[in-house]
Parts: sequence; structure tokens; C-alpha cells
Amino acid sequence: MTTKTAGKEQLFSLEAYLALEEKAVHRHEFHNGKIVEMAGGTDAHSELCTNLATLLNLYFLQQEAEWHVYNSDLKSFLPLLNKAVYPDLSVVSDAPVFHAGKRHLLLNPCLIIEVLSASTANYDHSGKFSEYRSLPSLREYVIVSQEKPLVESFFLQDPEQELWKITTADGLEATIDLLSIGCRLAVKDIYRQVKFEAGDAAGK
Repeated sequence: MTTKTAGKEQLFSLEAYLALEEKAVHRHEFHNGKIVEMAGGTDAHSELCTNLATLLNLYFLQQEAEWHVYNSDLKSFLPLLNKAVYPDLSVVSDAPVFHAGKRHLLLNPCLIIEVLSASTANYDHSGKFSEYRSLPSLREYVIVSQEKPLVESFFLQDPEQELWKITTADGLEATIDLLSIGCRLAVKDIYRQVKFEAGDAAGK
């Protein structure tokens, strides 16, 4: 939704963006004054997000833990970058904290999960992870492929040294440990009912 005036790109304030987003038909992110339209998701993307949210909520219910799991309806705000983005899933360990009291701009996720799309895979792997690391609360970033059963976790093992532990779960028989919440998930459960393109493994 960026516009140009007399050859110059028009920039928006955060407040103007939020007002426009309330009325918008399609979702947009806010990138330091620029308003960027988001692409629609696939059925596999939706299945994966729903499966993950279900598994996490069931885990917290069993643990009797008052943690919060948010889907992509809730934006995260990155103050150092002046960006408002829509993670696929966000987890908060305590009470959620919001920017300027706005309950649609989350500040303190400890775990963020992104389901990769073909058009955003490189950005989600590198650029977006770098941006999310600007959040002091973040302890783990997880990316989930929708092309094949593959899950990668980046866990902040040593905050002082900014040392991240990388764990990969490849294949439907694998498991992935989400160390930030003490939870182990089976890849086959994450990919339940997900259908892959011909030639790839199929979820059951």
C-alpha cells in the first residue's frame, strides 16, 4: 500500500498504518513507514499452523501452564526496527505486553514459529530471524517447511554471547524439542493431514 507522490514514496506513521489496517481487505505489515501487502496462504500452510497451535495448546493444558498461544491474527511489534509483522504463531510465557497499550501489537513473545512459503523462504530463514532477534524476550525461533517434513529450531542457548543452538528434525519419524517451553513434538503430528506435492513425502 505504499504510494508515490511527485516521484517520492509516501511513508506512513504507525498510527496511520493501524487505522488503514483496520479497514483493509487484505493484511499488510508495517516496515518503518512502508505498508507491505502480505500474500495469501496455501491449504498446507493453514493445516500446519492449525496443527501446531493445537499441539501447543494441548501441551500447556496438560502442564497446567498459563501460557498464551497466538495465531497470525496478532501482530508483533519490533520497536528497534519500527516494524509490525504477523508471525504465524507466537507464544508468551507470562502476561502479554503490548506496545503503547495497543492489544494488537505484541512485544514479548518467547517463541515464534513461521511456516515457510516458497516466496518467503529465504527471508524467513535469514532476514526475518535477524529482525525477530531484536526482541529481548525471544528465546526460540522455529521454521517449518510446507514442501517436505522438515522443522528447524534456533534456541538462544547463551543470551550473553548470543549463541543460538540449531536443531533439525527431518522426516515424519523425527521429533523436535522446543527448548524454550520444554516441549517435544513429533513431526508426524505437526504434518498430520498435510498433503505434499507429487514426489514428496505425504503426511498422514
